[in-house]
Amino acid sequence: MLTSCQRVFWPGVLLSPSLTIIFLPDRMAAISVLHGQHLAMLGLSWLVALGAAGWSQRHARRPVARLMAPRALRQHAPAMPSPAKIRAALGDALQDDALRLVVTRICRSWGRPRLIDLSPDELRELWLLLQLVTAPPDRAGALAQRFANPAVVLDIRDHLAAYRPAIAADHAA
Repeated sequence: MLTSCQRVFWPGVLLSPSLTIIFLPDRMAAISVLHGQHLAMLGLSWLVALGAAGWSQRHARRPVARLMAPRALRQHAPAMPSPAKIRAALGDALQDDALRLVVTRICRSWGRPRLIDLSPDELRELWLLLQLVTAPPDRAGALAQRFANPAVVLDIRDHLAAYRPAIAADHAA
């Protein structure tokens, strides 16, 4: 996504050679257009401007959707286990297919498809999500308040809770 500054800058760069030719006096504009060097410079400046615009769009930073606000994560970080313990707990918890699907989608949205690639903060976020999903309803409501969007994580918890009895019933039958 382009910022407002980029939206003004790149069209300005693209249009500046043609605007220069338009605003030159008639005789100078005719001479500058007829000479190959100036036409080559005009084409080169357009190529540079188009290349820079394309590069900035490819390398623009995309916002990462976080589960928790950074402030909430810093507040509760001392009470959380080490990243190694969190990885082990997540590895055990991911035996549940539904939870594995949720965690996999979250990790992919962060651009990290494997648990080993996650940063300590991302591991803490997933650990708190795991705590919320496995907690009783009253504790889950309190834990949800730590997240950026409590309604969404509670909805995830409710969907997982509804999914588990259906799977248990299928296995019993």
